[in-house]
Amino acid sequence: MSMQKPSTADRTMAGDVIARSRRSPIEEEASLLALEARYCAHGDSVHHAEPPKIFDRCEGSYLYDIESRQFLDLQMWHSAVNFGYANRRLNDALQRQLNRLPQSDEVDFGESVMLKGAYFLKGLICDVDALGLALKLLDRLLHRVTRR
Repeated sequence: MSMQKPSTADRTMAGDVIARSRRSPIEEEASLLALEARYCAHGDSVHHAEPPKIFDRCEGSYLYDIESRQFLDLQMWHSAVNFGYANRRLNDALQRQLNRLPQSDEVDFGESVMLKGAYFLKGLICDVDALGLALKLLDRLLHRVTRR
């Protein structure tokens, strides 16, 4: 399927859907499905239900459609299984990090990098072999970081 440039009508319809105009959920769902059929990829991992289900929000182990009907997500993967959707504790921690230092990595030398280093090294027994290994790992890391 070739990707088409959205027409003015499609952009208007997409804008209406995004703006959540006062259409009924059925009309809104029909508009979303029309856009999805025209512009989205259709691999083997989509559309296990006919018509496809459109979800509006999530919380804990549940998904909610645009009519606020609750569905238990039996196909949750990875973090959703362990932490649940819209986990307030994780969302708050993410927001705190974004407000403080949003893009910290090995190149930056902020407090978080130093604390991570201290955490990982705190329990190590430091002998000559351990020190040699640490220096080799550091050398590899620095070469990888500087070649970005």
